[in-house]
Amino acid sequence: MPTSSGRTWWEHLSERDPGGLALARAVRVTLVGPALFAIALVVFDNPAVATTAMFGSVSALVFADFGGARPTRVKAYLALGVVGSLLLGIGTLASGSTAWSVPLTFVVGAGVRFSGNLGPRLSAAVSPIILSFVLGALVPAPAGAIPGRMIGWVLALIAAAIASVVILPRRSTVQLADTAASAADAIARALRVACGPGGTDDRFELQRLDDVAARLRVASLMPLRPTGPGARDVARRLMIDRLTRITRLLIVARDEPPVRPTPEMVAVGEHGARCLEVAARALRGEASSTELATTIADREQVRTRAFGRLEEAVQLGDDPETVLSRADFGFLARAGSTHAEAFARNAAFLVGDVLPFDADATEEVPDTSVRGAARRLDRFVGVHARPSSVWFRDAVRAGIALAAAVFLARSLGVDHAFWVALGTLSVLRSNALATGQTAVAAAFGTGIGFGLSSGLLAVVGLHRAGLWVVFVVAVFALAYLPQVASFTAGQAAFTIMVVALFNLIEPQGWHTGLTRLQDVAIGVLVSSVVALLFWPRRLEPLVARLVGALSIAAGGLLETAVRSSSPTTWRDARSETVIAEIRARTAIVELIAQHRGKPSVSEPWIARLGVASQARSAADAVSKLSTLLPSPRVSVSGIDTALGAAAHRVAEALAPGQRAPDPACAPIIRAETRPAALAAIGEGAREPRAVVRSLLVRDWLIATGEMVDERP
Repeated sequence: MPTSSGRTWWEHLSERDPGGLALARAVRVTLVGPALFAIALVVFDNPAVATTAMFGSVSALVFADFGGARPTRVKAYLALGVVGSLLLGIGTLASGSTAWSVPLTFVVGAGVRFSGNLGPRLSAAVSPIILSFVLGALVPAPAGAIPGRMIGWVLALIAAAIASVVILPRRSTVQLADTAASAADAIARALRVACGPGGTDDRFELQRLDDVAARLRVASLMPLRPTGPGARDVARRLMIDRLTRITRLLIVARDEPPVRPTPEMVAVGEHGARCLEVAARALRGEASSTELATTIADREQVRTRAFGRLEEAVQLGDDPETVLSRADFGFLARAGSTHAEAFARNAAFLVGDVLPFDADATEEVPDTSVRGAARRLDRFVGVHARPSSVWFRDAVRAGIALAAAVFLARSLGVDHAFWVALGTLSVLRSNALATGQTAVAAAFGTGIGFGLSSGLLAVVGLHRAGLWVVFVVAVFALAYLPQVASFTAGQAAFTIMVVALFNLIEPQGWHTGLTRLQDVAIGVLVSSVVALLFWPRRLEPLVARLVGALSIAAGGLLETAVRSSSPTTWRDARSETVIAEIRARTAIVELIAQHRGKPSVSEPWIARLGVASQARSAADAVSKLSTLLPSPRVSVSGIDTALGAAAHRVAEALAPGQRAPDPACAPIIRAETRPAALAAIGEGAREPRAVVRSLLVRDWLIATGEMVDERP
């Protein structure tokens, strides 16, 4: 049946749940949670174990949902079982004392929330770990109840580990690899066409790039987009970033008149396409590391020969116009091939093969050594262990809110204090406005759930068969609806599940729903007050400031590279740029999470981040040219002066981090540097390699300027 927009309901659900990840979560928790609850309640008659097992199942299979290979997933669930059970026991020990439970809640809440930013697995474990402690701290019990509670939690996590590899085991990391592989195949075809003779029929491949760009945008907006400092997370992010950059280059080339390719352009483009194709096969498990390494080595040889032919043309005194055209037309092949190699190296890393690279040069792939891990961790702490960090603020805010919820719940003596903390955690967002909006949604959803559960109880009464049906359906809905419908719908389903669960343990009718409504109201009030008092501003101004800082740093880095500054100056500038990029990326990830249902809010900032990152990549490429094309003479004065001025123009256009400049800077750079480039070619017989290096720098500046000119 079509919706009002003309799409079928299935198409609508598929769009809201790409890859069926929410459906898989819902099926898993529906099969595991109620089964464990029934066994503990009906067979062993132990409500404490039953309740803990049910909440443990929801935490593990809805909130956690670990990615990665199957053995890695199993280990992650088992580790969560151990850590969660220990914190559950500690929370239970502290449950008799407000003086202990409140400060411990702050330490656990803030510490776990901050540590969760180290990578997707730790991020996925944040809510379950916090909830395990809060469950123990806010449901008072004697020390003798600790073993039963811990057993219930561990059983839930063991069942979750089994379900994760048996029931619809597809994960977002697998989906990300599939997206990267299919995009790489399409980009390889387009690169081959753009760099080859390319008849009209062949150039149809270039028209498909819009679909490729759309798929890469979806990958950029995925709930588990890799953002942490872990090596594999870095590799996945770099793969998507490199493919995005090639796609942008090709789309720009598509909109320009076709060029007559030179033999070296065809060869470089062909080998870049080959890198993409073999890397895509490697991600699917169809190509060996030896084949991938050979392909990369062949590409480097072809690139060296292309440089040699340009150098030979300058040395032999070929017509400057012809030489400049050959250099300009070959940029697409060279730049696309460079990004393709970086993509291939990261693909090799993800399938378990680390190819040789210089970790200090351009960080094309993550450094897996102890030194590399220590450097990433040190950078993470240096960037985020400060009040200006989004993640630091979020962690402190969460700790304060949870501690306040525990204190208030214990002081008021509410019947189900755990729901107060759960309500607090579920609505706390990055600023007061977002928290307030989520709080209203949570309260509204809980109210709807209370009304629906009361109506259902009026129909099924307290008959256990009817309650079991309501319970199972609600479990499925609470896992599925937040992704495909709304947070409000998920809260309504959760309320219905809670009412059915506690009526199965001890029939109380609609009073359970009313109690949950009251407790959630207290929790959302705590979150709203804390969000209003601590860093209440909206996230968009922070994103704008951080993207602006990155744009300034990236422009300065590019100018530093072009002006051939000292190695120390270069390293310092690059380190500053990388840190700025991490901060901006972090804020944008939070913006994506905050506006999950409104990608139009975050997409312009993702694009602007991509342009600044492209400037940083251009600076890396320019810096690397001195190694690829060494010559006794460092520069050719006339053209290098013009290139320095052009780099400064790019930096000025890039600096605001906002919309495209007016007038556009790329045409100006092209026109202003052309006379100097032609003069350098005409006089470059004595230093042909230095001239070629300058021509390649010019190409990177023009391409970066074009990216800036297209910034949304």
